[in-house]
Formats: sequence, structure tokens, C-alpha cells
Amino acid sequence: MNQYPTTGKRFKALTATYLILPLLASALYLPARSQGVTGIITDYGGFWKTSTTTVNPIKPDNSHNLLAFTWNGTQYATGANNPLLTSRGETYVNGDWWSMNIYSYTGSMNDALIALGQMYDGVDNGASTPPPSNANFTDYLRDGIKGLDLGTGISNLPSNNSFTFFAHSLNVARIGDGVPDILITQFAQPGTETYEFLNSSGVRVGNAVTVNFNSVTRVANWTIDFYNATSMALTSSLRKTERELRLWAADLSLFGINSTNAPSVARFRIHMSGASDFAFSAYNNQTIVISNTLPVTLKDFRAQVSGQKVELNWSTLSESSTKYFIVEKSRGTDYLPVDTIKANGQSAEQKDYRAYDPSPSNGTSNYRLRIVDNNGSIKYSQVVPVFFEKTGVVSLYPNPTSGSITILHPAGSSGDRVQIFDPAGRQVLQQDLLKGKTFTSVNMQSLARGVYHVTLRSNGVLRTEQVLLQ
Repeated sequence: MNQYPTTGKRFKALTATYLILPLLASALYLPARSQGVTGIITDYGGFWKTSTTTVNPIKPDNSHNLLAFTWNGTQYATGANNPLLTSRGETYVNGDWWSMNIYSYTGSMNDALIALGQMYDGVDNGASTPPPSNANFTDYLRDGIKGLDLGTGISNLPSNNSFTFFAHSLNVARIGDGVPDILITQFAQPGTETYEFLNSSGVRVGNAVTVNFNSVTRVANWTIDFYNATSMALTSSLRKTERELRLWAADLSLFGINSTNAPSVARFRIHMSGASDFAFSAYNNQTIVISNTLPVTLKDFRAQVSGQKVELNWSTLSESSTKYFIVEKSRGTDYLPVDTIKANGQSAEQKDYRAYDPSPSNGTSNYRLRIVDNNGSIKYSQVVPVFFEKTGVVSLYPNPTSGSITILHPAGSSGDRVQIFDPAGRQVLQQDLLKGKTFTSVNMQSLARGVYHVTLRSNGVLRTEQVLLQ
């Protein structure tokens, strides 16, 4: 199977190899096999695990967030949903991973493609109307929980292009400790890319590293729609097409970063090859500690129960280069992202914001804001506790399903119902609960394959679960 969306891409990739030879002359060339990620866990369908030795036959076709990855025999959690990993009996080394913030982008997007899981728009084997937005194409490299969405990205990035990311405030004690510090994704035709760290003047620090992704074993296959990055047109040959997913990770010491030169590191750059296809580039926030003080004045942060949700409100008195706010929730020591709200960015007057936790946990939860600046710096708000009480328990099976599901719930009463929503938030099915019954069967065979949200409204309680229809 030709992995290139167009036949011209192979020629571009070969041409790009010769174009970047001068760049690679001073780079460390790696077959990269020892640095390849050998397993991942995401939240596709609720929980999805795959590895190079046991490739999951289920092919993701929508957004899904990276929860953990295995590198050199050790499984590392990203911090996106550690409680889920624990509940599934997974052992892991705790981590705090985030996608990198973009400092600059050079080159043309004329030949580039925006890659989205083919059910990202809720349309099976076809283009969405209207097409997905390309107003800020780089958002597809930073979406999802902590920016770790494996179901969106950019493909066919030309060889004269480069992405530069913020990467500063290095923790020298963690350099060379054998724990990965950066993580790169490759989701289509494997090619060759060169990576390097730079100082604030754009001069290389340490050595460059060139990775041939043909030497990195795939961990899974997924199903994509490729949209032209300029026109956002989707052609028949580029829709619902299967590609391979690879990930590569490394310790900073591989780049010649050490205690002497680490203080000068300010950026991380990827040189494209014409066969560059990536969902995100991520960093270990325990090593690359992007946590400088932000030019934002937070007036307050409040959280309260509102019906069956927790409402969160906050105000800023001033903002300068503020990018977005991430609402985080904790039931113990780990904080998990709940929602992301785009910031105003530049303001000298009060701005008010609101977000919701649609699925509060029973009991007391702690909420806080993670405030992210344009350069990747972060700041936290104060922690606000909220007590929420709900009654009844709901579960559903089988999950995944090939047609029908059975939902277990408290005894139904008048007005109780089940609603099913597609990935775009549109209601596609609704069914009333039978009075006094404690289970409800729902036939989903008329729906397209994909991930759906099943919402139960029973006895004044709202509870939502995900189900994978395959």
C-alpha cells in the first residue's frame, strides 16, 4: 500500500533528503530504533492500548489523547488521566507531559495537508460541511488534553519548512537520567527529520539529531481524512485512508545538552523533510520546566455547583500575551484537565470567563486554573474545593459494541431518558426509560462507526459515558 497521499510526495521526500544534506553534515544521525516508543495508551473509546508487538486491531478514527507511552521497557504516564490508568491495572512512572508551544514557523503551506481522524467531523467517508477551520492551522498541533491529541495533525510539510518551539528553563538534574524529555509523533509515511536545540539568538546548542522514522516500528494504524491546508478541500483519494502511527522519544543528553550549556537553551527546532507528518511535539515538564511568571493579573477564581455540573468563573484585571486557561480538577494529588478556554490575550480592563465540569465527581474535588502564556510559560491560580453529591450508578456494556448496548441505572421514573450524541455534539438518538426498570437497551446499529457520548438523565442525576461503535 502506497502510504503517500500523492505520488509526488515520494519524489519530494527523496529530493528533500539531498536538500538537507548540508544541514545534516554536523548532525548526529540515528537509526532511532532504541529511541522508538514501543507502546501507547490513549482514551479512544474510553481506553485503547497498543504496542509494536501487539498492534490493536481497532483503528482510531477521531480525536484521542495520549495517556501513557512505553520507552526502553518503562511505561510513562503523561498526566492526562492517571486515575484511568490505575483503574485499568496499569503500572507507570508518573509524568507531566505537554505539547510544545510554537515560537515560529517558516516556509510555505502550499503542499501541506491537515490530517483529521475521519470521524472528527462526524461524517463517515466524506467531507464535512462546512469544512474544518484552518484559521490557525497550528492549533491542530496543540489540541486535546494537554495538547496531546493523536487524532489531529499536519502532513506533507515541505523540506524548506521548520517549526521552532519554546523550550527553556531546563532542570539540569534530570538531564541524562534515562527518562525521556521530548516526544515526537509521526502518523503517515515515515521519513527523515532533523531536530536541534537553539539559544535565544537561534544558534545551535549541543548537537543536532537526525531520525529516520523508517527505523521506528509502528505502534498502530489509524484512519484519516486529509484536507488541503490552504483550501481545506477533501478529495476522494485522501478520505478514510489508513496510515501508520509511530512515536520517538529521547533524553536531552542525546543532543549534547549538559549542565554547562543547558542554561542557554531557549528553543527546539524541527527541520521538515517533505515527509513530515506529526500530531504534536511534546516535552517533559519535569525537565523542560516552562513555568516563568506570566504577565497576567488574576482577580479571582470561583467554583460552585450548578445543577448537575460544576460552574467555574474567573476574572482577569489585565492580560498581556496570555494564550489560554486550562481548568484542572483533582481528587487527590493528580490534577486532570477539564476544559480549555481561549484567553483574550491583550487587555487592560477586566475580562470575565466561565467554564463547566460536565461530569463532576461525587464528593469533594479541588479545582484550579493553569494559565498558559504565548511563550509556553505557566502560572497556577489558587485551589478552590467543591463538594458535589449525586445518587445512583450507571454503567453500560458491551463497550466497544457492534450494535446494541445495555445501560444499568437506578429505577427509571417519569421524564428519565437516554440521549446519544455524536462527536460533534449532535443528538442522534433518544429513548425514554421504562418506569421502575433498572436497565435499558439501546440499538445503535443505524449509526456510523465511531465514538459516541451516552447521557443518562435519571432521578435528577446527569451522567455521561463514552461508547465505541465498531
